[in-house]
This record gives sequence, C-alpha cells and structure tokens, in this order.
Amino acid sequence: MNLIAPTQNFIFHSEQFLAVIAKLQLQRQKLVAQNSKIETFFARVDVFGVPIEFLPIRAFRLFNIYSASDAVQNTFLSSGSTQDNRSTHSFSASGLKKYDQGSWEGWVKFVNRFNFESTSFVLNLVPSQQKWPQSSLAFMLNAFSSHSESIVTSDSCSASTFDILNNALQFEKQIIIFGTSFHFIQLWQLFKQNKTKPFYSNAQILIVDTGGTKGRTQSVSSQQLRNLILELFAPQSNVQLSSEYGMCELASQAWSDSNYNADNFTFECNDSLAALSIHPSLNKAHTFREKGFLAFIDQNNSDSYGAVLTEDLGEIWEPQVLNSKCNTLNGFSNSFVLHGRAPDSSLKGCSLNVKPHFSAEISVPNFDPKESKSQPYIWQKCSSEDRDATLNSIQNLPPPRDSNSQITLLENTEIHIIASANVPVTWIYPCFAVRNLGAKIAYLRLPSLRNDDPVSKIVREQILSLIESLALQLLPLKVEVSQELPAAHWSPPQSVELRRLLLVFGTDTTVSTVKSNYHSPFTQIIGLGDLRNAYKILPKSTPQAIATMCSRWLGRGCLTPVALFLDSNIPFKISEFSDLFKIEMSTRFLESDWNPEFSHSHLRHEIKSILTEESLISENYIKIFPGITIVKLQSLTFELAQKFIPLALEHGGAGCVFIFNSDKKIEGSFSFYETSPQYLDTHMGKTWSQWLN
Repeated sequence: MNLIAPTQNFIFHSEQFLAVIAKLQLQRQKLVAQNSKIETFFARVDVFGVPIEFLPIRAFRLFNIYSASDAVQNTFLSSGSTQDNRSTHSFSASGLKKYDQGSWEGWVKFVNRFNFESTSFVLNLVPSQQKWPQSSLAFMLNAFSSHSESIVTSDSCSASTFDILNNALQFEKQIIIFGTSFHFIQLWQLFKQNKTKPFYSNAQILIVDTGGTKGRTQSVSSQQLRNLILELFAPQSNVQLSSEYGMCELASQAWSDSNYNADNFTFECNDSLAALSIHPSLNKAHTFREKGFLAFIDQNNSDSYGAVLTEDLGEIWEPQVLNSKCNTLNGFSNSFVLHGRAPDSSLKGCSLNVKPHFSAEISVPNFDPKESKSQPYIWQKCSSEDRDATLNSIQNLPPPRDSNSQITLLENTEIHIIASANVPVTWIYPCFAVRNLGAKIAYLRLPSLRNDDPVSKIVREQILSLIESLALQLLPLKVEVSQELPAAHWSPPQSVELRRLLLVFGTDTTVSTVKSNYHSPFTQIIGLGDLRNAYKILPKSTPQAIATMCSRWLGRGCLTPVALFLDSNIPFKISEFSDLFKIEMSTRFLESDWNPEFSHSHLRHEIKSILTEESLISENYIKIFPGITIVKLQSLTFELAQKFIPLALEHGGAGCVFIFNSDKKIEGSFSFYETSPQYLDTHMGKTWSQWLN
C-alpha cells in the first residue's frame, strides 16, 4: 500500500475517511452548542491539504467534552501532577464497550508481537477498578480480566506479590507483569528491603510499564527504571521490557514495538488510532521523521471528540520501519517515536510535582556524585552572571566566631533542604544561615529531576560544582547532595540529643504533601510554598535591566518575575524591552542547549482563544519569538485583563512574560519580592536567620 505524502491524498476520498470527518464535524457542532467558549480552542491543522480541527488535551481540563446523546455511564480522570485541573473524559455504555473491545484487540496484537499468547499469565500491579474507579487504566485492565482468566491483581506490592510471582515462575511458561513506574519502583524497594534473591525461571517474562510515577515518588529516567527491573531477575532470565502509551483523553492505546529499549521509544497504535506529527507554529502535519506535537485521530472517542492534539513530542515513522501495517484509516501510519513532553513554562518554580498520595517511603537509588565532574561547559557567560548575582553577598561573609547561644541553636540538628533541580542556587543562602546557627551538616535533597526537563542535568552539574567551590567558605558546615528523600519515620538514637529540620521549597501542594508524610515529634518542617513574583516598573527602570531580570536562570527561578506592572505615566518602551528580552533569552537557550521551538505553544493557543472570544486582534497583544512569549495587556480593562491572571500564575516565566497596567486588584494576585535578593534580604517576609530561628 502506498504511504500518504503531501501529494498523495487519495485517502481523503475513501468512504471511511469521509465518515470520520463527518463524525468530527458533528461532534464539534454539539460541543460548541453546549458551550460556545470551546469554539476558540479548536486548532485547524492542514493534514496534507485537508483541514482537520483538533482539540488540544488542555480542553479536557477546562470543559466537559461530551458529545453523545446517551447518558454518561462513567467518567475517567487524568492522573495529573496535582489534584488540580485534572482532565475528565466521559463515556456512555456503548462508548465503554468500544473502549473495552478496542483495547483488548490492541493488547492481543501487542503481546503477539513479543511471541506471547493472549492467555499468558498476567500479574497486574495496578489497583483494581474498585480502588481506582475513575482511572481509565484500571478500567482497561479490569476489562482485560473479562477476556482472560489468567490475570491476577496484586496492587499492594507486599510479600504476597512475591508469592504470586514465585508460584507463576515455577509453573507458567509465559509471564507478563503490568504496572506503572511507581509500582515497579515499589516492587524493587520491597525486594531490597527483604533482601530477596533475584528471581529466576526458564519462563519468558514480559514487563509492561505504563510510564510515570503518577506523582507518588521521585521521577526516574528510563534507564534507571530498566536497571531496577532487571535487578529483580537473575542475569540469565529471559526478560523483555515494553511500554504502553495511553492517556485519559484517548479511548485507544499504543504499545511499544518489539525493539523497545531505553533509547528507542517506538510505539504502534491500535487499529482505531491514527498518529500525526504537527508543526508547532504552522499548524501543519509533518511528513515522516519530522519532530512535532503528537496528534491522534481516535475512532473510539465516539462520545467526546475524535481528533486530539497532545502536549507530547514525537515523530511518525514509516510502517515498514517497524514491520507494521497502516491502520484502518488507510494511508495513515500507526507507528510513532515518543520524544517526551514539550518543554514549557510549567517548569517554572520549585515544585516537587507531587500529589497528596506521594510516598516518602518509596525511594529510587541515589545517583553517584562522582559521575558528575565540574566541566568548563557548566558555567557559560549568562549562567556565570546569574550565579555571581547570588554569590556577591556571601563572598566576604565571615564564619561565626563567638559563643553566643544563637550560634549553637542548630548544633544538634540534622538539616534537610528539599528542592527541585530547577535553578542551582536555591540552597546557598539557607546553608549559610544554618551554618551561622551551628549546624554541622546539611543534606541537599533533589528528588524531582524531571525527565522531560531539557536543562535539569546541567543544573544538577552546576549544583555539584557550587558545593565543591563553596566547601571551604561553608566550614564547619558540610553539604551532602542526595536524590533520596529523608526517611518518613525517624527518631534519634537514644544516646544522642538530636532533632531534624526539613526546609521545603515548592508549591503549597508540595509543602502540605511533604508535611503529611512526616509526623515524627523530632522533625520540624519549614515550608516555603507558592511564590509567583512580579515586578512594578519604576521611572528609573531601563528595558535592558528588566530584560536581564526576566531572563535570569531562563526565567525558572521563583524570584524571576512572571508579570510586569506598568504605570501609564512611566515612559517605558515595551518594544525595546521585547527585542532585548529576545536577545537575552535566546543567548541563554543557546548556552543551555535548549531547543525552544516547542515552548509555550499550547499557552499561546489559549491566550489567542481569549482574545478571539473578545474580538481582539491577537497580533496587537501577543509578541512571539522562538521560546519567548510577551503578552501585552496594559491597554485592556480590568475585567478583561483578569482573565489572563490564571495563565500568568500557572505559565509565567521560562520565557513568557505578562505585562499588565498597574492595578491594585490585579497586583494582589502576585507577590513582589527582590528579584536578585542578597543574603540579608527577606524571603517571603523573613530573613533566612528568622525563618530558621
């Protein structure tokens, strides 16, 4: 069969494709009739000469995407990084039946690719549908159980899980273990705690990982997870690794191909799913092997909307590359390579990206600091300037010398600083403060290295470099860095008068979640939560100074302004600021090897949707460069400007700046702190010594 190309659009004359287009148009009409605001969210994409309206997955978080006439039978929720703004996807009884049948048919083809039978024994680590009633993953696995009697669920990851696995290894020829990354980490943790011998059997073993720790422990790289899983089994065991690609917003899945490994994330879609790669700014479908946003036409999304634009990056591969076939939409490829999530302004801030059911008891293996060595490339021109802005105020800070009781306040205290690897300097001022209060050791905990963060690796290198260079100045305090969180249940040795202090950076959700994990009377927690900084432009402010301020650390620090406020009486040239901000951010992108092409794409779409709804010309209010978005709102009324406040709070920074007219009501939604604070300045209202005293 010929593959589709820009000049080969024979597919679009097939009866099947015309029926799909007609279904999409009908679904769109029903959704707009229910809520006219959704109309501006549809993105028209040129698919090889044919316009198709795609709905970004963010719309599933903002609207009720249900176009069926039948009653809702079940509604699924996305896992999400927090409990806020979770996507919803509702299904009728007939829609659930399609979901069930399509998923099972895809599963059978998937396991057959690995030479497994659909009747093979399956150990399911995912909680049952009774425990996770709003999880599409739990629904799918429960549906599988109706097709096969060989599926056993053990979601507690206890000794009984090992008993089930040992029994299967003894009697079964083929064994499939299905779970999220979190469940495999949990299984590995239990394995290490019990000092269990590696499992061995002549059976074929297939591991199916659905990806993601679902916010319940530190994220791990694909290679880390691969190593953890392989530790469970003896080296001579016949173990194959695989993965499932699915989401709340889709009723169909994709499954990794038989060549899947830590460096090769290739997937094949179920027959009901067609994959496309979309150019981020041209809204045009790529041909094969061009990187873009993944989009899908899901024929089983019959109750919602069948054309979905994701926030994942990938490219479409020719079917013959993976020895696969075109799917039932003849001509579309069903093979794609996943590159991860798009880098976006969600990287702003110090969030640990945890959910309320985060578990501090589940830890991944620590990284080896010896693997990270100070290299010249770590500090470039801009990052050196950003670093020095923090170091200037502590360069000549003398060590504590007197015997004042204040100096020994933390002498018998273990200090744990929990922060993400977003910027490398967060820990410096607190460490000097605890040193001045008598602490002898501080553990810098960095549990949330984001796998989709393009610069977290270099940031971690910078942190280790700073620890090394500041070691003598911090004496007698010693700083140790670790990826593991401190143990949740802790008490000091009886012979030692010792207590523990946890200093937590993050969102309010992060702080409350960490607090819920630590109940020891010997542990004190200081939580520094949500901080969305803004800056009020002064008469003496220059466009260059503001551009530098907004671009420090790629705009990712909690004190980097996400919004600017401009008084109409101040002659500040926004056009000049925009040009300088572009230069500053572009230089930093280049130094960090961060490709900004895909940044802010979905945010821009939402901004334009609001402007379109208000009949405003987008070009007058939003200025766009690669990775840089400047939203000029100072001419809008208060009522209209406030519609953009949630976007600024959630997505501001990392190359995106919102400019408002000075208004106390709008300013009240933001924080105003020093953008380049010195050691003795306040942080959220107190100096570091006051926070720790």
